[in-house]
Amino acid sequence: YNTYAYGQPGWTPSFGAAFSPDDTVLAVGVMVDDDAASAGLPRIRGLDMLRGLHMRQPEGETYGIGLISVSTGEAIELFDTGSILPTTVDWLDATTVVFTGSVDGATDVYWLDVSTAASTPYALTDDGLDKYFVAAGPNGNAVAYSVLWSDSTTGEFDADIVAVLVDDGSVVPVAATGSIEFAPRWYPD
Repeated sequence: YNTYAYGQPGWTPSFGAAFSPDDTVLAVGVMVDDDAASAGLPRIRGLDMLRGLHMRQPEGETYGIGLISVSTGEAIELFDTGSILPTTVDWLDATTVVFTGSVDGATDVYWLDVSTAASTPYALTDDGLDKYFVAAGPNGNAVAYSVLWSDSTTGEFDADIVAVLVDDGSVVPVAATGSIEFAPRWYPD
């Protein structure tokens, strides 16, 4: 097996990357800092965010969805997501990326048209719950994700699987058994 490094100097990847449906492009959430000495530090902030600690965006740091060519390993494009820190990504279809992202203390599911330069993210959810590990359904009709629950007093942690329907934004519980369930993946059909 060979190991390949993909990316761009100054990009700190977040926690999930996904191959496009034709396997030619890798999409990844990134944090970009102009200060080379800070490279890698955003990863700590990202880990804190996954632990439920919502950090403010440092000045000079950019958040976005980066597209990387699989054949060359070079960056194709960076879509600025503003103050939304992307965590995990997946492809809804050949031109649309879905991702979980945190802004102002809430984590939601977003979609982004990557066929048009300077596209901006559109929120699929807006309920204030912490969401991670997004997975797009096979036909682009639904997006599954983990909803993380934590009790700040007891430290108890739980995670359930939920899906949002892309057409109308309806949220559908998928698995809420009382055990910890996270990082969903769809069966191919």
